[in-house]
Amino acid sequence: MTGEIRYNHRNRLMDLGARLQSATSDWQGPFFFIQMADCQFGMANRPHGFRQEVAWFGKAMEHCNRLKPAFVAVCGDLIDRPCDEAQTMALFKTAALLDKSIPLHLVCGNHDINDIPNMETLSWYREGFGTDMYAVQDRGCRLIVLNTATIYAPHNVALEVARQDEWLREEMAAARRDRPYHTIVFQHHPWYRYEAMEPDSTNNFPLQQRLMYLDLYVDSGVELVMAGHFHRNLYTHYRGMDMVASGPVGLSKYTDPTGLRIVKVYRNRIEHEYYGLDNVPERVTLEGE
Repeated sequence: MTGEIRYNHRNRLMDLGARLQSATSDWQGPFFFIQMADCQFGMANRPHGFRQEVAWFGKAMEHCNRLKPAFVAVCGDLIDRPCDEAQTMALFKTAALLDKSIPLHLVCGNHDINDIPNMETLSWYREGFGTDMYAVQDRGCRLIVLNTATIYAPHNVALEVARQDEWLREEMAAARRDRPYHTIVFQHHPWYRYEAMEPDSTNNFPLQQRLMYLDLYVDSGVELVMAGHFHRNLYTHYRGMDMVASGPVGLSKYTDPTGLRIVKVYRNRIEHEYYGLDNVPERVTLEGE
């Protein structure tokens, strides 16, 4: 990934980082953000380009520019094939349509670094997309971005998984100490598909491992986990915590349309709804407190 596209994207990431570090930690009143997942440039017409993903993601950017969310988060599988320069540059060009005043959070997925990632693919992602794990206190809320692709297949990146795990526990301790109004985690994989105690399968994490993370989240006050991966909408709960897998802003595999999720954040609750790209509202109205 070279040239002007990478340069412009890296500048945007640096600008985002500066805004996040200077973001207020105090509650400023209700706000909303937009979550998407699985734009997966190059999937719809393999191996014949990414014209369809450009159209879908571009339309999503138009909706975001009209609605003016506090930020946009895309929960992984940004491209279809790791280290693919053409797919990545098409993604960046389309993402550049987003108003520069709106922070864009990109989450790492398995298609971004391979189903079984290694240090080469992980380093490639970090060089082009930025860090794959970070947290910020903003508007009285704690936002945590996690790389579940390495946790799902740690074979070649065990040290990175251990480093992320240590970092995550420090962030969760900070959340318990600071007691934000809401703590929200953004990741690519949900920890499970339908029920927390469901049998181990290729569609979830091993039971002991998933319960470890789930209990850590709940005990640290996490209220909402936002993910993707399945290219469909799934809603589950664990000990009072909501876990949402959103449908794709790329190719849908089920009956849920290609679309995005609008998330409204109030002082005492979080509300969200998924919309197909042809049914996104003209404006978002927040209730008074």
